[in-house]
Amino acid sequence: MTFRLFSLLFAGITARVGLTELAESAPLPVENEALHDGAILMAPMSDRRTYLLGPDNEPIHSWDSDYLPGRSAYLMDDGSIIRAGRGRPPSAFRRAGGSGGRIQRISWDGELLWDYMCIFENRLAHHDIEPLPNGNVLVLAWELITAPEAEQLGRDPKKLKKEGVWNEVVLEIKPRGLKDGDVVWRWSAADHIIQDFNDQLPNYGKISDHPGRIDINHVTRDDPDWIHFNSIDYNAELDQILLSAHAFSEIWIIDHSTTTGEAKTNRGGRQGKGGELLYRWGNPQAHGLDRNHKRLLYRQHDAQWIEDGHPGAGNIILFNNGWTRPVVEYSTIEEMTPALNGTYTMSPGNACPPEKVAWSYAAPNKMDFFSRRISGVQRLPNGNTLICSGATGILFEINSAGEQLWQYQNPFGIRRGAPRLPSDQSTPPTSTAGNEARPAPGGPGAGADNAPATPAGAAPFGRHAVFKVKWYPADHPAFEGRFEE
Repeated sequence: MTFRLFSLLFAGITARVGLTELAESAPLPVENEALHDGAILMAPMSDRRTYLLGPDNEPIHSWDSDYLPGRSAYLMDDGSIIRAGRGRPPSAFRRAGGSGGRIQRISWDGELLWDYMCIFENRLAHHDIEPLPNGNVLVLAWELITAPEAEQLGRDPKKLKKEGVWNEVVLEIKPRGLKDGDVVWRWSAADHIIQDFNDQLPNYGKISDHPGRIDINHVTRDDPDWIHFNSIDYNAELDQILLSAHAFSEIWIIDHSTTTGEAKTNRGGRQGKGGELLYRWGNPQAHGLDRNHKRLLYRQHDAQWIEDGHPGAGNIILFNNGWTRPVVEYSTIEEMTPALNGTYTMSPGNACPPEKVAWSYAAPNKMDFFSRRISGVQRLPNGNTLICSGATGILFEINSAGEQLWQYQNPFGIRRGAPRLPSDQSTPPTSTAGNEARPAPGGPGAGADNAPATPAGAAPFGRHAVFKVKWYPADHPAFEGRFEE
């Protein structure tokens, strides 16, 4: 079974990418041999339906949910999708941008196979998830640290909001039954803090001498969301996790081979460093170095290892949004080679190599390609690169020379007539230590029609916005026997 991905492009697609106003242009060629057979999974941010896009830019399959995406979706080998959904955030996370709270697995035929809520009074899943080979799921989540607790971690009170700060945690959830799941592994940023504000605390030290720890006073956002993870990826061969720390303009790698107990310390795991950062890259100023050390990332998204069998395999590729880039803001795609020789090169007082990227893409006129928020990227097996300029929902493919081969505007927006969502009035827990914790008041619904609400602090997006997309080859197991020859 084969099918040509995007063999016919919409008429009137845009001549520029990354802009709010879309200019008309003639369609690109119908046939383009650079295009690779396969399909794209897309979950538009204002649509409860997830689409599989195939020939002629038309959906060849879709999955319905009662929830807007929160934010990512992935296709599984059996044809089901595992999808983050947006529930109503509890009061502590009302200002959250990228909130989720629900993880669903939906079969090819639309049956709900798993419906797990991670919405608690002091914990909320957000942005991205990562299915693991063992059937478990890695989940990004915020956990509330109160203002007094943050001060005990060394936070400068002048940099502290009365509502405290949001700690980032990574949870590994083992599905159990239809609605339950067990936390079988946990990593917490709060366990690996360094600070140079309060010399009476045990985590006091010179920031640049401890690159494996996280500076609690490196604050770039005027809200409690101090780190703001926005993507997660897993490398099974290394048993490591790659995180995009948006507010730090860095990517971080941590060891998944630890136990939960070891992940709280700086000992244990394959690398012998426990849960400390094995590697960080993109912004040396985030770990105490001066501006003589070059900064390379600006509020990036969708960091991932390039898959085996694809050109650049083992390198890391990401969407470098370019928000806060000096002089002129524009977006780029960066591919870099981690400094890995058994262990990562990361030493006190030095920026982590490399100083240059292996490959980069920017538009010929750099300002023509700019998506301030969200967005994604993926290296394809033919060496081309698929790009999602998320704020406007424009997808396009480039070759290694940076030549654009096609582009597509997501036409899907808010779907009308969606069913009313149930309200869950159960009492929230005050702790998320156990797996028996109950949902926060209001459950997944919010607003006049119980539809998930837009968080008060969330950035507005156009109705065609797409967080990111994922391409799958025509011979993917999910497609076997499902399409005619």
